Amino acid sequence: MKDMGNTYFDEALDGFINIPEGTYPAHLLALEVIPTKKEGLLRFQSTFKLAEEVSELIINKVTKVDAEFINVLDADGNEVMINGSTLVGKTVKNNCFVTANPIQGEGWRNRKYIDFFTNLGVQFPEVEGKTKVMEIEESDVIGAPTLVTMNSRQWEGQKGMNISMEVSSNAPWADGVRLDPSELDSDIPF
Repeated sequence: MKDMGNTYFDEALDGFINIPEGTYPAHLLALEVIPTKKEGLLRFQSTFKLAEEVSELIINKVTKVDAEFINVLDADGNEVMINGSTLVGKTVKNNCFVTANPIQGEGWRNRKYIDFFTNLGVQFPEVEGKTKVMEIEESDVIGAPTLVTMNSRQWEGQKGMNISMEVSSNAPWADGVRLDPSELDSDIPF
């Protein structure tokens, strides 16, 4: 082997970058409508791409240990902070559900669906003072800007407890600009 000078790899500092809990600017990359086994219930799986503006953030470096995310500490016990540019372009997912024709008194089931898509800029029609629930299509929201809030979720798998980071909510991104679908393609660095 040839010596490469002062070249080292430290897993704690240089390894895979987990997304820490927080709120990040993003664009809707894809929307898939998935029927469920329950009649009238649809699942909407959204995929978001973290925006270039994430590079303006300074975030905690986190690592996954067993079924927990923990902040990485340096040799002196201080939290390691990194530039958010390491997260630009990463994709994150969210699921929300809509109930078509809910029974009387259960229209509340669609609150999260209405809020989620309103925060992506969808304007549902108003009919006689009520919001008309419509089925959103990918073309209605592709490239839409939003602020996604990431939270950890623990779950039990075949090998025991695990943890993952997922979009728990979204909010309007006031300064965000809707991207053309052609702008959402991933750039391959090689």
